[in-house]
Amino acid sequence: MVQADFRFLPTGQALGADNDPYTAPSLRQYLLDIIGAPHPGVNFIPNGAALPAGASEIFAVRASSATLATGLIFWNNARTANSTGRMDMQAGLCTQLPAPIVSPSACFRPASEGWDLEVGWEVARGASSSLFQLYRVDAAHPQQLVEVAGSPFSPDANGRVRFSEQRPAGSVLGYRIQPVDRGGLPVSGPAAVDVQQCAPTLGPNSSSATLWTLLGLAVIAALLVRRSRGLSPRITERRN
Repeated sequence: MVQADFRFLPTGQALGADNDPYTAPSLRQYLLDIIGAPHPGVNFIPNGAALPAGASEIFAVRASSATLATGLIFWNNARTANSTGRMDMQAGLCTQLPAPIVSPSACFRPASEGWDLEVGWEVARGASSSLFQLYRVDAAHPQQLVEVAGSPFSPDANGRVRFSEQRPAGSVLGYRIQPVDRGGLPVSGPAAVDVQQCAPTLGPNSSSATLWTLLGLAVIAALLVRRSRGLSPRITERRN
């Protein structure tokens, strides 16, 4: 590919200047060519190895929202050494991608040194992002967001993200989950989740202990019923 050309119809103003560098997620390098009227837009020109045949690329086009008209048509012309392809895009015809964050939760368990905190959420299939930055909201400074990790979180094989940490009791109000792209830039609005106390869970031996307790209560209840009817338990000895 020798150029990727994007135009606004009827009008629009692309942000940037001629020869500004652009680095695609593939790490290929491009230079911007800002185009004026009558069909303004921006052209991405390879600066180095060009996009090979059969490959794909992501181009981020930024424009001034005040210059974009309702019903805007977005042209894309991609040209190779031998051919040119064109595609028209319109906002009302775009596929609506699902919100990336599903069922977020945050809870604490009292511990000897404070709170054991657990944060988790599921990532929707086909979501626009599978990378997330996680921020903590501390009670001491609720207007400030504290980033809990230096790099974005990604889902496991089951499509779920989990994080745990220990903090002083009562010091955390909640968390903010921000979907980001590979460059760390937000791709949609964040999800806010407040911290609640975790639901109680049974220990590894609690289920068996509970079962034996219930069985014992059932035996006692049966004996009481027999006695109330004037019966007494009998032990029958069988001899061969």
